[in-house]
Amino acid sequence: MGKYEYVILFFIYGLAFFSMGISALQQKEMKISNFQLLKSIRYLGIFGVTHGITEWVIMLRIIGIYAEFDFRLFLIQISLNTLSFAFLLIFGMRLLKGTNQLTKTSYIPMVLFLIWTAAVVYSMYLHDDYKFWFPFYSALGRYFLGFPATLITAFALLKESKTMNSLKLKKIALNYKGMAFCFIIYGVLAGILVGEKNFFPANVINKELFYRIFGFPVELGRGITAVIVTLLFIQAIDIFRWEANEKIIQLTKMQLINNERRKLAREIHDGIIQNLFATGLQVENLLEIESNLEHEKKLVEIKSNLNDTIDQIRNFMAKMVTKRIEIEDLKASLLELIHQFRKISDLDITFHYNIPAVVLGYLSPDKSTHIYYIVQEALYNVCKHAEATKVKVKLASDLNTVIVSVQDNGKGFKTDAVYNGKNYGIISMKERAAMIHGSVTIDSTSRGVKVLLTVPWEEEDNEKEN
Repeated sequence: MGKYEYVILFFIYGLAFFSMGISALQQKEMKISNFQLLKSIRYLGIFGVTHGITEWVIMLRIIGIYAEFDFRLFLIQISLNTLSFAFLLIFGMRLLKGTNQLTKTSYIPMVLFLIWTAAVVYSMYLHDDYKFWFPFYSALGRYFLGFPATLITAFALLKESKTMNSLKLKKIALNYKGMAFCFIIYGVLAGILVGEKNFFPANVINKELFYRIFGFPVELGRGITAVIVTLLFIQAIDIFRWEANEKIIQLTKMQLINNERRKLAREIHDGIIQNLFATGLQVENLLEIESNLEHEKKLVEIKSNLNDTIDQIRNFMAKMVTKRIEIEDLKASLLELIHQFRKISDLDITFHYNIPAVVLGYLSPDKSTHIYYIVQEALYNVCKHAEATKVKVKLASDLNTVIVSVQDNGKGFKTDAVYNGKNYGIISMKERAAMIHGSVTIDSTSRGVKVLLTVPWEEEDNEKEN
């Protein structure tokens, strides 16, 4: 390929990733979503933008119109390239772990990038031959950040594709698998196949070997892969529209259900129950004027039967109305519970609600009740044993589970006491969680205790269609 063919190639190559990055960053306002991809998408967006700019910087160096600034352009090129891989690694790790919270491993990509930057600065201080050292450090960045980032991202996308399949979103699941496959290919082309160097593996597996085998430059393969990834990604983010439509459908269903419940409740109350009450009053009037003891006894039985019938109707209405508990109902119950604990203790209790406007699952009354009592037990333990001043209660969710945590700043305790029968409250929490197919984990340190409860949503009766 000639000089101008390379210029066109790198322009398209950069444009593909830049377009993907802009598309991803446009979705960043979706801070609360049921889908982990949408929660982590800004990191993929930053990768796309910085990686696209990197290819355009290479394009400028090929053209040579700013030859006097080649040192600076080369430095910008390798820095942006390595930084972009760091953000791709962050994206892949968060997508794989299924969390948007900072953890100990969240800092690994940036720590690696800072170490790489320090090494580059050190070599610039000691050596003047940047045309040797910059390609060397560019290769290291590709080996230690680029290749792992693409593999982890690919594995995370494959994991997400299974979730999409479970939701009957087969087209989007196929796009995820396609993106995963392309990231694996890109990882080999951009993370392993570097320019030939005098160290392993660059002295054996390199761009020159690729050209000798396939007859075209590795940059062409990277560019084609970039275009395919971008096209698949743009189709995959249809999940935004699907989720928005699903929320509208669920809101409409909830409104219709609530309207029907209110209508039925009014009809039963104004019709059947009122008629039974009226009949009961008539029986009471008869009791006042009835002198025959046998008749009076029968009237009392009738009155009792009427009251039992009213109670049965009310119980039926309660079961019918509470067959499906929305997450807002659980939120209201927990807020009332927290209010009660604030009144009986000096604890500063805060409540954090991190759930999408409309979730894709629901809770049975049984699960909601057990969650309530587990949180109650956790707060009771804080009041009684923790010697804490602050407690944070958090209610969150993802596609598959409801997540409740109770965290205090108390003195902690020895967790082995839980397993030798000395802490019946915690044993009770674990038993309750097991009864609703959930789990309770307890993390205790000298800085406090965190109780984490995860409970699966009830399964929807109707299957979702793509």
